[in-house]
Amino acid sequence: MARDPGYLFLYGTLLPGRVPLALRSAAAQLGTPRPAMVRGRLYDLGRYPAAVPDEGAGCWIRGRVSSYTNGAILTELDRYEGYDPRNPAASLFVRRQCEAVLSGGGRLTCWVYAYNRDPGAGRLIRDGVYRGDRLRQ
Repeated sequence: MARDPGYLFLYGTLLPGRVPLALRSAAAQLGTPRPAMVRGRLYDLGRYPAAVPDEGAGCWIRGRVSSYTNGAILTELDRYEGYDPRNPAASLFVRRQCEAVLSGGGRLTCWVYAYNRDPGAGRLIRDGVYRGDRLRQ
């Protein structure tokens, strides 16, 4: 696996205020989230969003970047996201590296949980911002 960048891009249920109770202790180990965006598409699949990062996309996924110092939290987050590093093909999401653009203009390499299936009937979130239940129109 690639070198650990020490940053994680958050765009959905791992955003502050949305973290499930079972992950609160892991989320508490993340640094202060900073506004950022990653090139790609974001879909509403009903119960959760699905990011499909794509450096060539003309649209953005908007979220936050947090730092971490304890790489062991990734194991807990991998389990939550349905990612098995030993069997990525069977994983619901895969953790992969991408480039995030910070709101202040800087760039950094970070992990993102990318959807590992065809989003199919998922609704494209055109503005790239996951709003949970408020997405329903």
